[in-house]
Amino acid sequence: MQKPTANKVWNKGDLCKVVYAADKRTYLARIKSLASNKATVRYLQYEAEEEHLIESLKPAPDWQVGDKCQALYSADGNHYPAIIKEIKPDEDVVVEFDGYAEEVAVKVTDLLPLEGDKVQEANEQGTAQGS
Repeated sequence: MQKPTANKVWNKGDLCKVVYAADKRTYLARIKSLASNKATVRYLQYEAEEEHLIESLKPAPDWQVGDKCQALYSADGNHYPAIIKEIKPDEDVVVEFDGYAEEVAVKVTDLLPLEGDKVQEANEQGTAQGS
């Protein structure tokens, strides 16, 4: 069963971003079921399911090699700007954190998009480095 959200048509099994009620933060989730104007989602990082209005679902990023993102640094639990170097079939990605030459494997669920000015800044830096 398909359900639209503005220009997006949602299907069972789709990945989305949605706000988790327990901590009010946005996480990746997979749609388990759709009914009327609601979707039941299962969070990828937690063993939790919640029901949300379909209009509150946001499309999940479609990550590509070369994309700039924020990746989780496991040593301190914070997200830092990084670039995706490789996408593996097991939902892992290899990133390189800005300013460091080391490549690190992280779960795709531990990536966040750059926001606002960070996107513009990252794109400008990428363009300047590529010229």
